[in-house]
Amino acid sequence: MTVNLCKSNNQFIHLRVRTNQNQEYLFTAVYATPNENDKKLLWEELSNISTTANDLWLLEGDFNDIAASTEKKGGLQPSQSRCALFRNRIKNCNLNDLEAKSPNFTWRGPIFHGGQRIYEKLDRALSNDNWRWCFPDAIVKVLVRVEFSDHHPILVVPTMDIHNKPNKPFRFENAWLLNNSYHDMLQQVWNNDYSMTRNLKNTRDGIKDWKYDTFDEVEGKKAELMRRLNGIQKNL
Repeated sequence: MTVNLCKSNNQFIHLRVRTNQNQEYLFTAVYATPNENDKKLLWEELSNISTTANDLWLLEGDFNDIAASTEKKGGLQPSQSRCALFRNRIKNCNLNDLEAKSPNFTWRGPIFHGGQRIYEKLDRALSNDNWRWCFPDAIVKVLVRVEFSDHHPILVVPTMDIHNKPNKPFRFENAWLLNNSYHDMLQQVWNNDYSMTRNLKNTRDGIKDWKYDTFDEVEGKKAELMRRLNGIQKNL
């Protein structure tokens, strides 16, 4: 994809994205501050974008707010007025919340006395109707939290074809060792001057091509012979 910077400040980066399939949309990466005065400026900027742009628009990031009491666990009860303010800001920008796959909480706070933590859904993805109509199968995934961060990363997958079958997992077959050409193929594809990642990729591709020319060919001939035998039996 190609990415062009439209605008940025300390709370967001606003970009225009064009994919290899010539799909073009606006994308805003958000990192809202906890300070309410600064956050108000952020939403004023986002509101200006919403009123001046008719493009497809996707936003993603840490908004440092929750939209409902169910998006918090532990600690004091969340402020209902603050939750309502966040929902109204989303609505005023003509945005919709792209519901994420579980887990429900994307941020965890430090451990307080007594061993209690606070969990909140601070990270989310939003879009306008135009973006959602263009990507009706888009999903939002909450990924595994890495050790050095208190946030779960979120991943927006714009397209998802549920009819596509997943690739079959790689499985080693002992019968390959009976073929001398297998060892020769491994020696050809492995290069000690290459990185481990590149060697593993070369090995995977080498096994795939080698298997196609050896075992898969035998299986194909066997299947053809069985079809012919079945045809002979039917004619008897």
